[in-house]
Amino acid sequence: MPIIISLIIATFLILISWTWHNLGSIDKNKKIVFIITALVILFIITLIVFNISKNDLPYKNEGEADSVRNVLVILFTLLNGIAVMPIISKTIYKLYEKEIDSSKAI
Repeated sequence: MPIIISLIIATFLILISWTWHNLGSIDKNKKIVFIITALVILFIITLIVFNISKNDLPYKNEGEADSVRNVLVILFTLLNGIAVMPIISKTIYKLYEKEIDSSKAI
């Protein structure tokens, strides 16, 4: 379990630095707000989807179920973040620099 948690933390740091880099020259405070907001939104969406689809997975005891559930939600939040956050942050940066107009961003 400590190895999994260490890998998750390292991957979150990579995700945050990748997103930070893709946001380019946008103000630091706006970058921080974007990263925190995006992670919270992804966490909520992942939690909702996980709770809908967990389908009463069998566990040996209830304490084990809580820790496995937490690790899975955090892991899938990370995977969703890797799939979505860098692309969205690059698009936001292009909008900020006026390289593309908002009609092409969607």
